[in-house]
Amino acid sequence: KIKFFYRPAALTGSPVKAAAELRWHKIKNEVIATNNSKFYISLVDLSWQINGKKHEQSGTMISPGATAKFVVSNTEQISQIRYTVIDDYGGIREFSSKL
Repeated sequence: KIKFFYRPAALTGSPVKAAAELRWHKIKNEVIATNNSKFYISLVDLSWQINGKKHEQSGTMISPGATAKFVVSNTEQISQIRYTVIDDYGGIREFSSKL
């Protein structure tokens, strides 16, 4: 698949910085990512560890100003999320965030 985005000249900032600044938190059985930027973020996947075991989930596209919710069991045991995004050139960028 090929995704094509038109980025207006007046749009300032960096899509990589926007991905790094996703805000993550957990509520009950959900992990929630909030995109406060003006950029679309192509989230490939996210992962976390519970008792030394790695868990993964597929990602999604997160629109500007939107949130993405992921149903997760045992959220109280998750302290950090690792996630990967696709950059403007089709490369994979890895990030992490504490919860």
